[in-house]
Amino acid sequence: MQSYKKNDPAGSFIRWQSITIGQLAYASNLMLTLAVATLGYEASILLSDRFSGLPCTAKSTFLVGIAALFLLVISSLGLLVSIGVALFLVINRLRDFRETKTAARMREQNKPDEAIEPHRVIYRKLGRRSWVLFWNQIALFGISIVFAVFGVFLTAAYGVLR
Repeated sequence: MQSYKKNDPAGSFIRWQSITIGQLAYASNLMLTLAVATLGYEASILLSDRFSGLPCTAKSTFLVGIAALFLLVISSLGLLVSIGVALFLVINRLRDFRETKTAARMREQNKPDEAIEPHRVIYRKLGRRSWVLFWNQIALFGISIVFAVFGVFLTAAYGVLR
């Protein structure tokens, strides 16, 4: 592996590309971890006795309980999809790295551009897909968290109203 000086403009792109790849992985893993933790928290709420049978003394209390349950279920489904997208992102990035490695090896072996080009097409496509998956993961996680927050607040309100 070649080392680049910090003020070397030729190595600047490679250095920042490496940092970007690392940050993408870090951010994706953070969202995945938070999604799994939130899903676990929601599961503990949904499986608790709080919603068993939704007993209520007033119609408004019943509606608050149903709304809380609905928001938590929607949030849980969104988090499950977010986790699935995150796992697909990991697989996509591994395929991207494999194709990039193959193209780099072929370049080092002085293979003709015609032989390398199919790998370039694939890794460029996979690279673009990685960013689409990443932003979808973030969006799904964010929307699910909003639903979760409102669901937890309504769950607390439902507990107070019962």
